[in-house]
Amino acid sequence: MAACTLGLAGLTVLTLWFAGLVGTDSFIDLGISAALLTAASLLWLVVDKQRDLPREEINLLAWIAFPFSILLLLGQTPFLVRAVYPPISDFLEKEGQVEARYVNHSTGLKLRISFPRPLAEGRGDLRINSTPLATEHFKEEAGLIAWPERSALSISVPEMLKQLGYDRIETVSLNLGVQKTGDGGKVPGSPGRLRYANGERVQPQTLRPAAP
Repeated sequence: MAACTLGLAGLTVLTLWFAGLVGTDSFIDLGISAALLTAASLLWLVVDKQRDLPREEINLLAWIAFPFSILLLLGQTPFLVRAVYPPISDFLEKEGQVEARYVNHSTGLKLRISFPRPLAEGRGDLRINSTPLATEHFKEEAGLIAWPERSALSISVPEMLKQLGYDRIETVSLNLGVQKTGDGGKVPGSPGRLRYANGERVQPQTLRPAAP
């Protein structure tokens, strides 16, 4: 059964690789899956040889091998799935993280910053390339940054580039410019720290959105 599963997965990965849909990382994942599945099968053989014996005659090694064979079988599954379907890795790795991506909107190109949880307010310590954004950049009448939903900010790219004098947005930095003060992290001209609705600070980080 294990050999059939690996054989089918290997054939699938090879076909997808020839079609250009997966990279060499899929073969690495497939190799890890094969190693874990082989180890699980060997341990299960130890269990299988003694399964018809009376309980008191079962070797201690079989009792130890049983849970480890199950754990190895379960452990190889993510690698096998990722080998056949690499996009699952992107989903798992991005879950719970801040993400920046370009979106073509009817009103123009937007840079959407998505957060894993709702924000306390639609403004905070944000830097475009090396320029920190001031409070006025977040005002609705400025037309530069919108808060379309509680867990996202939307930057109007052409307008922001014109305002800051850049040709493109290379990086977006969160909570890197505000130094801790006695006023909740605020400094003159700064909107303060980006925080989630529960009061927790968004982790300082720099995002590099892919070119649109």
